[in-house]
Amino acid sequence: PRVAANKQASKPRPAIAIVALGVRAATRTSAGDFADALYHDTSELRSGAPGLDTPSAFMADVSLGLAGTRFPPRDLRESLPQQLALLAACGEAIDTLGEAAFDSERTAVLVGMQCDTTVARHGGRWRMAEWGARWGASDEWIAAARDGFAPLLGSAGVLGCMPNICANRVNSHFDFCGPSYTVSSEELSGVRALQIARRDLSLDRLDMAIVGAVDLCAEPAHQAAYAELAGARPAGDAAVVLVLERLVDAHKSGHRVLAILDDDAQAATTAWDPTVVERRFGHAHAASGLLQIAAAAVACARRRYPDRATPDMPAATVLEVTVEALGDQRVSVTLRPDEERAPASLSPHEPLAGPQLVVAGHLPEVVLPSDPHRATETMPPSPPLAPPAH
Repeated sequence: PRVAANKQASKPRPAIAIVALGVRAATRTSAGDFADALYHDTSELRSGAPGLDTPSAFMADVSLGLAGTRFPPRDLRESLPQQLALLAACGEAIDTLGEAAFDSERTAVLVGMQCDTTVARHGGRWRMAEWGARWGASDEWIAAARDGFAPLLGSAGVLGCMPNICANRVNSHFDFCGPSYTVSSEELSGVRALQIARRDLSLDRLDMAIVGAVDLCAEPAHQAAYAELAGARPAGDAAVVLVLERLVDAHKSGHRVLAILDDDAQAATTAWDPTVVERRFGHAHAASGLLQIAAAAVACARRRYPDRATPDMPAATVLEVTVEALGDQRVSVTLRPDEERAPASLSPHEPLAGPQLVVAGHLPEVVLPSDPHRATETMPPSPPLAPPAH
């Protein structure tokens, strides 16, 4: 068995194709809209995110089509907006191929994410009774202050705050029966999910993989924590989904190939410029790595570079996308165009048909009510964060 395993390990990995893409980033509500911003140098950075006094590429709201949805709209409304943004991006990517293209028993859902800082607001709500009593606040003030942190958390809200639900909602909605879970590794969260999917496709454990990443981090708690660790940078909200399939299977099925993931490509690599994305969409933290790969895949599909005086991309180009993350993590992913297919553009955005659920992308800034009977108390400053371990 050991000899057989070594022989299997020595075989080159099969090329993996990216055959569909779904994106929700700032105000962009489709992969086509995302691509349009890349090639028209349109920045999504703007003021107005609740609690932030610096420009960010934030989602003011998240829209989800309800046609065919398997979850009660009221439950979805109580979910974290990042779950809805990811579900919407998944729907776009899957609709590109049609649900008939997927063997439910052989399709996995792997999602990169970090725990949403919005969840901590519920801790503030729970503790406000104790804080208010210590401050001598009235019952009315305490009740108003608790609502200022977050609304009352019901059973649907508890489920909607669980981190694994980002992936579980997708496999439940589309009836995928393969592995379904989330992966957290800071900026590399989506990239790690991609690596797992590539491994399982290469080992024939799967036929298709839905690989996503999401982070709605344009909010003050995340930005303050990130600035302590790595310095300030413009935040961005994004949900991105790639559909992966073995290249040979994609060609047999006639699926459009946006780009090919191929570590065995022999040509010299061309470095992908990460500022192409960040200058337009900010830093979407847990989704940032996979969003860079999605942008590079769009460039491969079009065979045109954004932001270059000579934009044409030769068919034999191999792009290297390098993603750096907190904790001195660094991963490179190589992509190339499909030389057997003509260049292709992504379809423009089409408005959602039928009923929709629209929720705010972020809760309002926490503002405590004033109360003349409340004693004042100065909280001690938080201890400095330890530097990342090397």
